[in-house]
Amino acid sequence: MMSKNISQMIILPRQTKRLWLYGISFIIGLLLSGWLLFSWGWGSAGIDNLELQAERDRLHEEVATLQTANDALKLQIAVLEQSQQVEREAYSQVKDSLVDLEGKNRELREEIAFYRGIVKPKESSAGLRIEDFSIWQDGEERLFHYKLVLTQVLKNEALVKGSVNMVVKGFADDRPVEYSLEKLSHAAGLPMQFSFRYFQKFEGDILLPEGFKPRGVYVEVVPRNSNMIMNTFEWKVDQGKIAEEVSNL
Repeated sequence: MMSKNISQMIILPRQTKRLWLYGISFIIGLLLSGWLLFSWGWGSAGIDNLELQAERDRLHEEVATLQTANDALKLQIAVLEQSQQVEREAYSQVKDSLVDLEGKNRELREEIAFYRGIVKPKESSAGLRIEDFSIWQDGEERLFHYKLVLTQVLKNEALVKGSVNMVVKGFADDRPVEYSLEKLSHAAGLPMQFSFRYFQKFEGDILLPEGFKPRGVYVEVVPRNSNMIMNTFEWKVDQGKIAEEVSNL
């Protein structure tokens, strides 16, 4: 009986020691497993970090490349815009030059026609006549400039003398009103006197009264030794164009 108890007393410590060994082994296994997992995770994190850094470096290089390309495109756009601006300015200058040349060409043609009419007149145009009458605005609202040209064809080479009367006709307060050139111009030498063999030009300013609306200009040329010439011209303000002659105002 006693020997049996002794045997049990001996067995129990051995089982407890074995259990402790199993427990310690299990704990050590857990620790090793944890360490291995930690080491694997750390290594994986390191690999991922390297990959992310490499990707980041690649993106930086791509951004730098795109920025360089963008700067080059901006430079090309600036060059093209400057070139277009130069072309527009050059086109504008050429256009202005063409308009100026066309104007001068038109004036020369008119001058040629003017002198041709004097040198080689038609049978019906012989004698004294009103060659040109025009009006244009002279910068201010009621201030205008006029030009009158008288001619005498070469079939009559005698000196012609006389005077010119001008009357501006229009309306004021819906009533017909007339003003002589002497009342509308402060120039000296009015009424105009002419003395020429081939042609003579008259120019001057007209200052219209406030509220007066002009409709036409009556021109009366009175030579000393021939019949009087009378024409009424429409008030047509356009520089370089002859005012249209109308039969009645």
